[in-house]
Amino acid sequence: MTIQEKFDLKGKTAIVTGGSGLLGAEFCRTLAEGGANVVVADIDSDAAQKTAQGLADAGFSASSFGLDVTRKESAEEMVSETLKKFGSLDILVNSAALDPKFDATASEKGIAPGAFEDYPLEDFKAAVDVNLTGMFIVTQACVKPMGAAGK
Repeated sequence: MTIQEKFDLKGKTAIVTGGSGLLGAEFCRTLAEGGANVVVADIDSDAAQKTAQGLADAGFSASSFGLDVTRKESAEEMVSETLKKFGSLDILVNSAALDPKFDATASEKGIAPGAFEDYPLEDFKAAVDVNLTGMFIVTQACVKPMGAAGK
């Protein structure tokens, strides 16, 4: 038995938050290559659509959703749309994150690269809201149908 056979994801549906990001897009591709239906969820709906279209063009099953992980209603709508389109929800990858190392506007904000002492409190709070609270909100929305399906 090959590794691909052991990790066959045919018939499974995966949501990847931050799905058009650096890591998220790779998670999407890997899940799609394993056979999963992939929902590319990202606050940048255009980028999510582009990533999903690239997967579809390569012969994979993918769709996109413009997700704001900080809004419970957005997460619940994403789950509802996923269930309507694919009939199940089996996998969640919480990849959405704000990372100041990749903030192209950091120097414009007066933040020296890697300078903790200069990092604005507002940016820190935004990162906590996305990276921690967002993961909580999305996971909470996803586990309801997963639990109901016995997963």
